[in-house]
Amino acid sequence: MRYLSQFKKKNSKDFFYELRNSFNTKKIRGIKRCAAFIYINKTCFNGIYRVNSKNEFNVPYGKYDNPEIFNKNTILEASKLLQGADIICQDYGRIQSYLKGKGDFVYLDPCYDPIKKTSFTAYTPEKFSESDRYRLKDFINIAKLKGVSIVLSNNKLKEVLELYKVKEGYITYDILVSRPINSNAKGRGKITESVITCNC
Repeated sequence: MRYLSQFKKKNSKDFFYELRNSFNTKKIRGIKRCAAFIYINKTCFNGIYRVNSKNEFNVPYGKYDNPEIFNKNTILEASKLLQGADIICQDYGRIQSYLKGKGDFVYLDPCYDPIKKTSFTAYTPEKFSESDRYRLKDFINIAKLKGVSIVLSNNKLKEVLELYKVKEGYITYDILVSRPINSNAKGRGKITESVITCNC
């Protein structure tokens, strides 16, 4: 919060690009790097997280009049909730050995399958492909057989829903979700997503 307070005072287009460059070139580390990530995400265009082929954050400055860069109460509450938790950055497939069975819970939020061919999906250098969709299903099948409770979210698409059939023990819920991010303002609004569950 100390770093974020400093960043908020310095907030400007020039400072944003200076800090974004330091973040991308790994000139800042530790807790300051965490604060830099929050700052550039809160002040970039539409709060998008996206990287280029070099894995560099490349979203431009958002030009907000008075962005809420951080909320003290939210950070303190998150800190309380995360006491005793381990946060590990790795491929989801590697958690297989941690899954023992009933009582375990897994929420999966993969890169969403595009609604149309022109939908933007290049948030990371490695795009989520059709083969990734099947790999994810294989992972879920193994976890399901162990009795693990699973929740998966994605766009409501025929090719996704075909993988998770009711007769196989999956239940699908449709939810309306606001999509404030779209290059075309007319494309913003509510769309239907699917939440797929099993063993819940």
